[in-house]
Amino acid sequence: MQKAKHTVESEYAVVGTWEDTNITLTVLEHYIPRYFANAKVAYYLGKEGLSKINRNNVTRTVSEETRQILRKNLTNEIEFYEFCKQRLYLQYAALGNGKRFGEDDYLLVPEQHGGNQIDDGY
Repeated sequence: MQKAKHTVESEYAVVGTWEDTNITLTVLEHYIPRYFANAKVAYYLGKEGLSKINRNNVTRTVSEETRQILRKNLTNEIEFYEFCKQRLYLQYAALGNGKRFGEDDYLLVPEQHGGNQIDDGY
């Protein structure tokens, strides 16, 4: 586990999650601007098309018993994920120079593009 964490710290500028898309894209834009300039704009302009790809319209509820079994069996994976997520949040907080970002501070996307509304409540 320590080797995996060390590798993330030393080899990767940013490790993000799709769970926190806006934060991930904001950090990528600031830490790696050469490749990710305007990443949020590009993402949201193409989001409508992306939302229809690989969509699963049948969502089954996962029982608490199943969740407990998964937590028990995936302890290392969960710890590593939480480590990466915490690192992402620290990088995001560092962008504010100590100030706390609001909900819309990192969402710099136009409200409309070509007459189509962009859903910014992601």
